Amino acid sequence: MTNMEKWRIYTDKLVSPDSFINFSFLFLTSAALQRRVWIGDMEFKPVFPNLYLVLVGDPGTGKTLVTDELQALLTHHELVTSVEHTNDPEEKKNKKFVFPRGADSTTFEKLIFEVSKSVRVCKHAGGIYTHTSMYFVLEELSSLVRKEQAQIMKFLLNAYGAGDFVYESLGRGTDIIRRCCVSILAGTTVDFMQEAFDTRLMAQGLTARCLFIFEELPRNKLWEIPPLNEEQKKIKLDLLDYLLALSKCYGRVHFTPEANEYLRHWWEGPGYKVANTSPKLQNYYSKKNMLVKKLCLCLKMSENMNISHPIELSVCEKVLHMLSGVEEKMHLALNFAPKNVLSPIAKSICGYLRQHSKATLKELLLEFYDELPNGDVGLLDVMRQLHFLGKVSVDGENYSLVK
Repeated sequence: MTNMEKWRIYTDKLVSPDSFINFSFLFLTSAALQRRVWIGDMEFKPVFPNLYLVLVGDPGTGKTLVTDELQALLTHHELVTSVEHTNDPEEKKNKKFVFPRGADSTTFEKLIFEVSKSVRVCKHAGGIYTHTSMYFVLEELSSLVRKEQAQIMKFLLNAYGAGDFVYESLGRGTDIIRRCCVSILAGTTVDFMQEAFDTRLMAQGLTARCLFIFEELPRNKLWEIPPLNEEQKKIKLDLLDYLLALSKCYGRVHFTPEANEYLRHWWEGPGYKVANTSPKLQNYYSKKNMLVKKLCLCLKMSENMNISHPIELSVCEKVLHMLSGVEEKMHLALNFAPKNVLSPIAKSICGYLRQHSKATLKELLLEFYDELPNGDVGLLDVMRQLHFLGKVSVDGENYSLVK
């Protein structure tokens, strides 16, 4: 059984969509590898496995369920055991972990201070290697990305490439964080994405480095999530052991010649195609080659931690397949300010029909009257547009969402 299959069994009772589950597993590997494993020449633009992953969906989609599981696994292994192992949140604050964790909410100055303390030492055959790595697992992206903290955005742009970060401060002079590497997994809603783009909070450079995964609904409904069964408990221990083993990996990973040529032809060849032609994904596609390298490294190391074992073609094909699946809906996460004033209400109506199966114009008018710019006339305009676009169908007086 592969580790990905184990992760799927371990998270089987979560209502989170499959895409959230699958990519969160790659993030788990990313956070555990930190800045100790790379692709390419260490002295010339190496690629490290750190990821910026954003799960976008309405409340109840299952974002927090995934982030809670990731946080529990990544905070299990303690670096300093001066305090007896416990799950008490207050006692955890006084501990250091093998994988340094970023705060849920922070100021720029506090962030720089905490990152600078997350230096880790890796002993390997060639000597000693130090790096400054930290991961963030956030229930809500807005806790880190805030309007008054634009400097954090600049820091994140730099940390994605895992180089040195230089900060000039009035009080302390020049601060330098050597070999700085940050991984982020965060949940958020479409409404926050709208606000972020309207206020230019999300810089274009950052959106090019983030993988946004949009889902509208959870994969199922459960009254309550049952406790782990015996198989899941054993799998959890297996995953924890694997994470600890990953924390000791160090070195350069290669693609097989076949895999490298395949990716080169995919990126440079005249037949290069994208899964989503929305102009909103222009920045994302401009740096997709970098993301593919990072994900290939994560997927390979998630199953085989032998550094000398190269990344095979099958890994590359699986990564591209996974990305194509989430790219089809990715533009829905990048909610730029709409030029059509009826666009927000149209999305609200689609959400209502998704929950209620069908509705009459009267029912929709009663539900959304306060939001409509021109009363029943505005509603008729919205429904005509949705019907013309093939989003809704009409049966007598009832409108329903086209599946």
